[in-house]
Amino acid sequence: MNESAQPNPSGQRLKATVVRPLPNHLFEVRGPRGETLTAHLAGSARVKIARLLPGDVVASEISPLDPSRARIRARVSDAPDQGRPTT
Repeated sequence: MNESAQPNPSGQRLKATVVRPLPNHLFEVRGPRGETLTAHLAGSARVKIARLLPGDVVASEISPLDPSRARIRARVSDAPDQGRPTT
């Protein structure tokens, strides 16, 4: 197989903002250039992140096979306060 035709094994990493939750544990996120992506939580993020709300900033990775899909790796802690109660 031609080496240039194979996808890059690691996707492009970026910070994105959650726009809205979708069914089946998917999220619509907006990238830094305004692109809209459909994202799911990575396995390790499912354990660490209890809930994502619209406006949350997340570290994500674009799929090398489908540039409209992404994987949410973690919530970014430097996001502005969303008015959530602190514990």
